[in-house]
Formats: sequence, structure tokens, C-alpha cells
Amino acid sequence: MSVLDTGADPTGAEDSAAAFTAAIEQARAAGTEVWVPEGRFRIDSPLAVEQVSIIGAGPWRSVLLSSHLIDQTESAGGVRLRDFAVLGDVTDRVDDSPDNFVTGSLGAGSEMTGLWLQHLKVGMWLTGNNDDLLVEGNRILDTTADGINLNGSARGVRVRNNFLRNTGDDSLAMWSLHAPDTGSSFTGNTVIAPNLANGIAVYGGTDLQVRDNLVADTNALGSGIAISNQAFAAPFFPLSGTIEVTGNELVRTGAMNPNRQHPMGALRVDAYDSPIEAEVRIAGTTATGSPYSVFEFSSGGGQGHEVRGVTVEGAELRGVGTVVVQAETGGAARFEQVTAESVGAAGVYNCPDRGTFTVDLGAGNSGWDDIWPCGTWPEP
Repeated sequence: MSVLDTGADPTGAEDSAAAFTAAIEQARAAGTEVWVPEGRFRIDSPLAVEQVSIIGAGPWRSVLLSSHLIDQTESAGGVRLRDFAVLGDVTDRVDDSPDNFVTGSLGAGSEMTGLWLQHLKVGMWLTGNNDDLLVEGNRILDTTADGINLNGSARGVRVRNNFLRNTGDDSLAMWSLHAPDTGSSFTGNTVIAPNLANGIAVYGGTDLQVRDNLVADTNALGSGIAISNQAFAAPFFPLSGTIEVTGNELVRTGAMNPNRQHPMGALRVDAYDSPIEAEVRIAGTTATGSPYSVFEFSSGGGQGHEVRGVTVEGAELRGVGTVVVQAETGGAARFEQVTAESVGAAGVYNCPDRGTFTVDLGAGNSGWDDIWPCGTWPEP
């Protein structure tokens, strides 16, 4: 079922929302796919999708002109979105406006692959039921806020092999608001130059994975990867179970927080609003050219919550601006096989505002055995 058969305008001169809706309804009834041929199709009102496949001829050929394409609180699922572009015209971030490619739920067992999303507020702001969702092989560029946010109740969601550049907030985020994100993963993604916040952020949740990603060139207010109990709103579900952060490469990540004049590490574990009591396994990390520290342990909300249950194993660090370990709250972390070259100031800054932080050194560490004295920040 081609959208041309229901009256869509491939020149973009006329609104094709009604034609797309008709094609979706007819394809679902007939058990066929919706075909979007080459053209530029203007969509002025959001679409509702469930149990349907919408397939384009490739993102260079099939282009949907929309800043608000899919908006629905629930769906029966089974949605397949593949091989087209969505180009918005969002220039300002307005948090109350749903200027996103997807706002809400696609339903269980859905897939988004081969998409090009650009000039939106958020690429995918996912709430409700998105169980077993696959988000793979997409490009998300030039958003004014997040690239992808799993905003609570994401179970078994796989976000893998996507490319994200120039997002205005966290490029990839799991935020366990209203319900915990559970058993979900960010794997094999490339994140370049987020302009605000973190490359990849996990805010609460249970049994999550951040594996084999590349994050480069973070800017203000963030780290390459943040594992955090920052709630933002309630009800929030803190980190629990096992959080695996393995095989990630961080290039020039970490930044100065201009609001607090405070350096952010390349990889931050942050007991912002509550203690971290999950098992956080950090392994196989490569960090190159970190402007400040590499591993930061903090309680960014200023309440001195502890960070515990962290192991760091098998890291290779080259070109550290200040220190390898930046500990600013109570707790403990164990380090094994962490090697560092060209460390700018010292191995460890261990100056918690409250309590004591234990840097537990196992076997195979090298290149970062000295201590920076408390009282002043080391200059990079």
C-alpha cells in the first residue's frame, strides 16, 4: 500500500497527514506494509501507529517533513518503522511541546531501523509500553534536547549501533521515572559532541547494560557516561541489581560544569539524590584525552550520599587532564588492571565532603599511584 494511492503529495506542497493515516488504516486491515516512495511528504499533524510497518526507500529518498510525527500514550505494538528520514524545523527547546519523532509508546515488539532524524527537540521520547523494542542503525542529529530517552518502564529495550551527533541534552538516556527501566541496553552506539549533559546517561533502573559504545567530545555539564541516582522528578526508581558498563571508548569526554565551576569526569558514578547500592561493574574502558578526571564518584546534589558496589577492571587511560580518580563523597570502589599514561596532576583526588571514600587497589594498576592534596582542584 503506497501512500501515493491514498493521495499523499510527494512534492511537500500539501499536507499528507490524512493520506498517511488512510494508508496506515488500509494496510493494517489488509495485513500489508505502508510504502513511502521517493519524495518529500509534509506531515502537519501527528500519526497514530500500531500493528503496521511503514517502509521507505531510504533516508536520502523518502523524507517526511514533520516536527511532531508520532504521539500516542499506548499502542498494541508490532510497529515497524524503517528506511526514511524525518526532518523537523525545531530551533528552540520548549519542554512542554512534543516536538519529537516519537512521543510515548510504540507498544511491545516494535522496531525502528535505518531512520534519519534531524532538527527535532527529541528523537525518541519513549514512555508507556515499549517492551522488547529494537532501535538499531539510526542517525539522530541536531536535536535541541535528548537523542533517545527511555523514560520509565522500558523492559528489554535494545538501542544499538546508532549514530548521534550534536544533541542538546543527553544523547542516550534511561530515566526510571514512574517505573524502573529493566533489562535494557545501549550497545555499539556512536555519540559525538552532545552540547549539554552527558553522552550516555543512566538515571536509575534495574539490571541495565552500557556496552561497546564510543562517546567523544562532550561539552558543558556532563560526562561521557553517567551512572546516576539523579531523580529530576518523582516517583523515581534508583539503581538496583547489576549495572554493566563494559567495553566503552571515551575520547575527550568530561567537562567543566559552568554553573558550579566544577569538573566532571569522563565516567561519573553519581549518588545525586540517594545512595548507590547497585552492583556497578565498569570493565574494559578506554579513555583518551580526558580534559579532567576519568573516574568520578560524587553526590552531585550536595547531600553526601555514598557510592558503593563499584568495581573498575581493565581500563586503558591515555592523556588524563587532572587525575584518574576523583572521589568527592563517601563509599568505595575497587580497581584492577587500570593503567594510565600521561596523567596531568596525580593519580587520585580523594576529598569527600562527607564520610570516607576507599580506593581499593587490586592487582595490575600502574601509572597513577600518587595523591593530590585536598583543598584545591588540580589544573588540567
